[in-house]
Parts: sequence; C-alpha cells; structure tokens
Amino acid sequence: MKYTGLLGSEQIATKLALRLIAAQIDKTQPKTILEIGSGIGTITELIIQKSNSSKVVCYEINDWCLQRLRENITESRILIIDSKEKLLELNTQIDFLIIDDWIDKNSTYELIGNVSPKTIFVEGHRRQQRLFVMQALKQNGLRFRFENFKKSTDSYKGGCLITQQHASSLSQTRNLLFVLLTLGFSKITETRSRIPLRKLLKVPKQLGR
Repeated sequence: MKYTGLLGSEQIATKLALRLIAAQIDKTQPKTILEIGSGIGTITELIIQKSNSSKVVCYEINDWCLQRLRENITESRILIIDSKEKLLELNTQIDFLIIDDWIDKNSTYELIGNVSPKTIFVEGHRRQQRLFVMQALKQNGLRFRFENFKKSTDSYKGGCLITQQHASSLSQTRNLLFVLLTLGFSKITETRSRIPLRKLLKVPKQLGR
C-alpha cells in the first residue's frame, strides 16, 4: 500500500477494511462521503481513486495527523475539517459515512441526525461506536441493516457495515442486542471513553416500543 512506509502507518486501516470500503464504493457510487478520523490519508486516498464523489469531507483533529494529511492529500474536491464544532455544523445528506476514529455518543447522535447517512462503515472492533450509531439511527426513525465483517476471530481486521433500508423491528432489536452482548463479553480497551457494564447491559428504552 502507498502509505505503508510513512510515519503514522501503524494506525492505518487494515487491508480487509480497505477492501470492504472499496467494494461498497464500487457498489453504491456515493455522491457524498464523510470520513471520520482521516489520519494521514490512507482511506482518503482510496476514496479519491475509487469514487467520483462530488463532495468528500474528511474530519481529523490530531495536529500531527492533520499536517501529514494536508501534505498527502491535495485533491481539490476534498474538504478537510479540523474541529468537532465544524463537523456538527454539517447538515447535508451523506451517502457514505466512514468512521475510523472515536466520536462520543452525543456527537454521534447529533451527526447522524444532521446528515442521515445512507451507509455507514465502522472500521475495526469499535463496538461502542457501532452501538452509538445504531441507537442514533433508531432514535432518528431510520431503519437499518447490520453486517459484521472480520478476518478469522480477529474483528479488528475488518469492521461493520450499517445500511439504511427497510428492516423489521425484530431484526433491528437483534442487531442492537448482538452488539450489547459482544461488548459485555469482551475486553473494552477504549481509552477515550468507557461505558459502565451495568449501563451497557440495559436494553435501550426504544427497544420496548
């Protein structure tokens, strides 16, 4: 891969995740793409190569990564935003949302409500993030389908695809419970934010409706 030997490459998305993202772009040809956690530009470069999107927004707040991102990505159609405030000001329809970093629960809820993404890819093992996304979709009355991808038993190597489409309430409840259970029976290593297990195992009120 182009970025393998660059500084910061130890944090880039895996080959499996990149293949899944590329396949989704080929399949849906999204016109608007939002990438959360652009890092040094690995996924961004893939987006440039694979899509003809008229609008691509990259979100990165780490100063070191931002500098490398701006050095690596010079495509004029790429808009780079560097603060959560600017991210949450977006209010346009997003066809494909890619999450490759942490975004807290309240911000996830607000973002999903603002941009109503048709498809969401959560890279790696970010189970809390998956839960936030599915709860936010449900809260906003958006039906979704959940697909989990992994290499062997290592879920970090893949990610999950969440698509807006007609789905039964039972199916959505099953998806949410699956993520809740995987959170409950796995070691949670998020360093930026943690949810107490007693709260994770409480099924959201919306599920009882």
